[in-house]
Amino acid sequence: MRKYLNLSTLILVVVIVATASSREPRPWKSRLAVTGSMCVWSPGGGDKELFQTSMGAGLSVMYWINPRTQIIARGTYAPLKGDAEYWYDKWGPDLEELADTVSAFDVFDVVGDLWTASLELRRLYPGGYNNYLYLGIGGDFYYFADVEGDYEIYGTAQPIKGTITDQRDATYAGGVHISPGLFFIFYRRLFVDAGVRLHFLYDGEDNPYWIEPSFSAGFRIF
Repeated sequence: MRKYLNLSTLILVVVIVATASSREPRPWKSRLAVTGSMCVWSPGGGDKELFQTSMGAGLSVMYWINPRTQIIARGTYAPLKGDAEYWYDKWGPDLEELADTVSAFDVFDVVGDLWTASLELRRLYPGGYNNYLYLGIGGDFYYFADVEGDYEIYGTAQPIKGTITDQRDATYAGGVHISPGLFFIFYRRLFVDAGVRLHFLYDGEDNPYWIEPSFSAGFRIF
Protein backbone atom coordinates (compact mmCIF):
# COMPACT_ATOMS: atom_id res chain seq x y z
CA MET A 1 0.00 0.00 0.00
CA ARG A 2 2.81 2.37 0.92
CA LYS A 3 4.50 1.58 -2.38
CA TYR A 4 1.43 2.69 -4.36
CA LEU A 5 1.04 5.78 -2.17
CA ASN A 6 4.62 6.86 -2.84
CA LEU A 7 4.13 6.32 -6.58
CA SER A 8 0.94 8.41 -6.57
CA THR A 9 2.70 11.17 -4.65
CA LEU A 10 5.55 11.19 -7.15
CA ILE A 11 3.16 11.42 -10.10
CA LEU A 12 1.27 14.26 -8.41
CA VAL A 13 4.50 16.20 -7.81
CA VAL A 14 5.56 15.75 -11.46
CA VAL A 15 2.16 17.01 -12.69
CA ILE A 16 2.28 20.07 -10.40
CA VAL A 17 5.83 20.96 -11.48
CA ALA A 18 4.98 20.52 -15.17
CA THR A 19 1.88 22.70 -14.82
CA ALA A 20 3.80 25.43 -13.04
CA SER A 21 6.56 25.33 -15.64
CA SER A 22 4.08 25.65 -18.51
CA ARG A 23 2.69 28.83 -16.97
CA GLU A 24 6.06 30.52 -16.72
CA PRO A 25 6.53 33.21 -19.40
CA ARG A 26 8.85 32.08 -22.15
CA PRO A 27 11.66 34.42 -23.20
CA TRP A 28 10.94 36.17 -26.52
CA LYS A 29 12.94 35.07 -29.54
CA SER A 30 13.08 36.81 -32.91
CA ARG A 31 11.09 35.18 -35.69
CA LEU A 32 11.48 35.05 -39.45
CA ALA A 33 8.96 33.86 -42.03
CA VAL A 34 8.40 33.73 -45.78
CA THR A 35 5.04 34.18 -47.49
CA GLY A 36 3.53 33.84 -50.93
CA SER A 37 0.51 35.90 -51.91
CA MET A 38 -2.14 36.44 -54.53
CA CYS A 39 -3.30 40.00 -55.05
CA VAL A 40 -5.58 42.16 -57.16
CA TRP A 41 -4.40 45.54 -58.44
CA SER A 42 -7.22 48.02 -59.00
CA PRO A 43 -6.25 51.42 -60.47
CA GLY A 44 -7.58 54.81 -59.45
CA GLY A 45 -6.97 58.37 -60.55
CA GLY A 46 -5.24 58.83 -63.90
CA ASP A 47 -4.18 55.17 -64.16
CA LYS A 48 -7.84 54.11 -64.26
CA GLU A 49 -7.96 55.36 -67.87
CA LEU A 50 -4.91 53.27 -68.85
CA PHE A 51 -5.41 49.95 -67.08
CA GLN A 52 -8.08 47.61 -65.78
CA THR A 53 -8.23 45.59 -62.56
CA SER A 54 -5.66 42.78 -62.82
CA MET A 55 -4.42 39.78 -60.85
CA GLY A 56 -0.86 39.54 -59.50
CA ALA A 57 1.39 37.57 -57.17
CA GLY A 58 3.91 38.44 -54.49
CA LEU A 59 6.68 37.08 -52.28
CA SER A 60 7.53 38.45 -48.83
CA VAL A 61 10.02 38.08 -46.00
CA MET A 62 8.55 38.84 -42.57
CA TYR A 63 10.56 39.58 -39.42
CA TRP A 64 9.18 40.01 -35.90
CA ILE A 65 10.92 42.81 -33.97
CA ASN A 66 8.83 41.93 -30.92
CA PRO A 67 5.60 39.94 -30.37
CA ARG A 68 3.44 42.77 -31.72
CA THR A 69 5.62 44.42 -34.38
CA GLN A 70 6.65 43.10 -37.80
CA ILE A 71 8.80 44.34 -40.67
CA ILE A 72 7.83 43.02 -44.11
CA ALA A 73 9.96 43.23 -47.27
CA ARG A 74 7.79 42.41 -50.28
CA GLY A 75 8.00 42.17 -54.03
CA THR A 76 5.09 41.72 -56.46
CA TYR A 77 4.46 41.24 -60.15
CA ALA A 78 1.23 41.82 -62.08
CA PRO A 79 0.52 41.62 -65.82
CA LEU A 80 -1.74 44.66 -66.13
CA LYS A 81 -4.60 44.45 -68.59
CA GLY A 82 -4.69 47.67 -70.60
CA ASP A 83 -7.84 49.61 -71.35
CA ALA A 84 -8.29 48.83 -75.05
CA GLU A 85 -10.36 51.96 -75.76
CA TYR A 86 -7.69 54.30 -74.37
CA TRP A 87 -4.84 52.68 -76.30
CA TYR A 88 -7.01 52.41 -79.42
CA ASP A 89 -7.41 56.18 -79.45
CA LYS A 90 -3.76 56.82 -78.64
CA TRP A 91 -2.35 54.47 -81.27
CA GLY A 92 -4.87 55.36 -83.99
CA PRO A 93 -2.74 57.99 -85.83
CA ASP A 94 0.31 55.69 -85.87
CA LEU A 95 -1.69 52.77 -87.22
CA GLU A 96 -3.23 54.87 -89.99
CA GLU A 97 0.27 55.74 -91.24
CA LEU A 98 1.06 52.06 -91.78
CA ALA A 99 -1.22 51.81 -94.84
CA ASP A 100 -2.19 54.18 -97.67
CA THR A 101 -5.88 53.39 -97.39
CA VAL A 102 -7.36 52.31 -94.09
CA SER A 103 -11.01 51.47 -93.72
CA ALA A 104 -10.75 50.16 -90.16
CA PHE A 105 -8.32 48.85 -87.57
CA ASP A 106 -8.58 46.97 -84.30
CA VAL A 107 -6.46 46.91 -81.15
CA PHE A 108 -6.62 43.99 -78.71
CA ASP A 109 -4.71 42.04 -76.04
CA VAL A 110 -3.15 45.16 -74.53
CA VAL A 111 -0.91 44.20 -71.59
CA GLY A 112 1.64 46.04 -69.44
CA ASP A 113 3.78 44.71 -66.59
CA LEU A 114 3.90 46.17 -63.08
CA TRP A 115 6.77 45.33 -60.71
CA THR A 116 6.82 46.62 -57.14
CA ALA A 117 9.10 46.50 -54.10
CA SER A 118 7.98 47.65 -50.67
CA LEU A 119 9.02 47.80 -47.03
CA GLU A 120 6.29 47.85 -44.38
CA LEU A 121 6.17 48.35 -40.61
CA ARG A 122 3.18 46.56 -39.09
CA ARG A 123 1.58 46.61 -35.65
CA LEU A 124 -0.49 43.63 -34.42
CA TYR A 125 -3.54 43.93 -32.15
CA PRO A 126 -4.95 40.75 -30.49
CA GLY A 127 -8.44 39.92 -31.70
CA GLY A 128 -8.93 36.45 -30.25
CA TYR A 129 -7.16 33.11 -29.95
CA ASN A 130 -4.31 33.22 -32.50
CA ASN A 131 -6.11 36.06 -34.31
CA TYR A 132 -4.64 39.52 -34.79
CA LEU A 133 -5.88 42.66 -36.43
CA TYR A 134 -3.08 44.74 -37.87
CA LEU A 135 -2.31 48.13 -39.33
CA GLY A 136 0.77 48.67 -41.47
CA ILE A 137 2.42 51.61 -43.16
CA GLY A 138 5.22 51.47 -45.70
CA GLY A 139 7.11 52.84 -48.66
CA ASP A 140 6.96 51.52 -52.23
CA PHE A 141 8.83 51.56 -55.52
CA TYR A 142 6.93 50.92 -58.77
CA TYR A 143 8.16 50.03 -62.24
CA PHE A 144 5.71 50.04 -65.15
CA ALA A 145 7.23 48.08 -68.03
CA ASP A 146 6.33 48.54 -71.72
CA VAL A 147 2.70 48.30 -72.76
CA GLU A 148 2.20 46.03 -75.77
CA GLY A 149 -0.89 45.53 -77.89
CA ASP A 150 -1.74 43.48 -80.95
CA TYR A 151 -3.35 45.25 -83.87
CA GLU A 152 -4.94 44.41 -87.21
CA ILE A 153 -5.52 46.91 -90.04
CA TYR A 154 -8.24 46.30 -92.62
CA GLY A 155 -8.88 47.95 -96.00
CA THR A 156 -5.70 46.79 -97.74
CA ALA A 157 -5.19 43.83 -100.06
CA GLN A 158 -4.11 41.79 -97.08
CA PRO A 159 -4.86 42.69 -93.43
CA ILE A 160 -1.81 44.08 -91.68
CA LYS A 161 -1.10 42.45 -88.33
CA GLY A 162 1.51 43.27 -85.73
CA THR A 163 2.35 44.44 -82.24
CA ILE A 164 2.74 48.02 -81.11
CA THR A 165 4.73 49.05 -78.03
CA ASP A 166 4.27 52.10 -75.82
CA GLN A 167 4.90 53.25 -72.25
CA ARG A 168 3.08 54.79 -69.37
CA ASP A 169 4.08 58.47 -69.20
CA ALA A 170 6.10 57.82 -66.03
CA THR A 171 7.64 54.34 -65.96
CA TYR A 172 9.02 54.72 -62.41
CA ALA A 173 7.19 55.93 -59.33
CA GLY A 174 7.59 56.04 -55.57
CA GLY A 175 4.92 56.17 -52.94
CA VAL A 176 3.52 55.13 -49.60
CA HIS A 177 0.77 52.76 -48.52
CA ILE A 178 -1.39 51.92 -45.53
CA SER A 179 -2.49 48.36 -44.90
CA PRO A 180 -5.24 47.15 -42.52
CA GLY A 181 -5.87 43.42 -42.30
CA LEU A 182 -6.21 40.16 -40.37
CA PHE A 183 -3.37 37.84 -39.32
CA PHE A 184 -4.31 34.29 -38.25
CA ILE A 185 -1.84 31.72 -36.89
CA PHE A 186 -2.43 28.03 -37.51
CA TYR A 187 -0.48 25.27 -35.82
CA ARG A 188 2.85 26.75 -34.71
CA ARG A 189 4.62 27.73 -37.94
CA LEU A 190 1.77 28.21 -40.42
CA PHE A 191 -0.29 31.38 -40.83
CA VAL A 192 -2.48 33.29 -43.25
CA ASP A 193 -2.72 37.02 -43.85
CA ALA A 194 -5.63 38.83 -45.52
CA GLY A 195 -5.56 42.58 -45.99
CA VAL A 196 -5.95 45.57 -48.27
CA ARG A 197 -3.19 47.99 -49.25
CA LEU A 198 -4.08 51.50 -50.31
CA HIS A 199 -1.18 52.79 -52.42
CA PHE A 200 -0.53 56.47 -53.07
CA LEU A 201 1.90 56.97 -55.97
CA TYR A 202 4.11 59.95 -56.67
CA ASP A 203 5.29 59.98 -60.29
CA GLY A 204 5.45 63.69 -61.10
CA GLU A 205 2.43 63.33 -63.39
CA ASP A 206 -1.07 62.43 -62.16
CA ASN A 207 0.03 60.89 -58.82
CA PRO A 208 -2.68 58.19 -58.94
CA TYR A 209 -3.65 55.65 -56.31
CA TRP A 210 -4.07 51.87 -56.46
CA ILE A 211 -6.09 49.53 -54.22
CA GLU A 212 -4.57 46.09 -53.63
CA PRO A 213 -6.54 43.39 -51.77
CA SER A 214 -4.26 40.43 -51.05
CA PHE A 215 -4.29 36.98 -49.46
CA SER A 216 -1.06 35.41 -48.21
CA ALA A 217 -0.02 32.07 -46.75
CA GLY A 218 3.24 31.86 -44.82
CA PHE A 219 5.68 29.57 -43.05
CA ARG A 220 7.75 30.62 -40.04
CA ILE A 221 11.37 29.49 -40.44
CA PHE A 222 12.33 30.11 -36.80
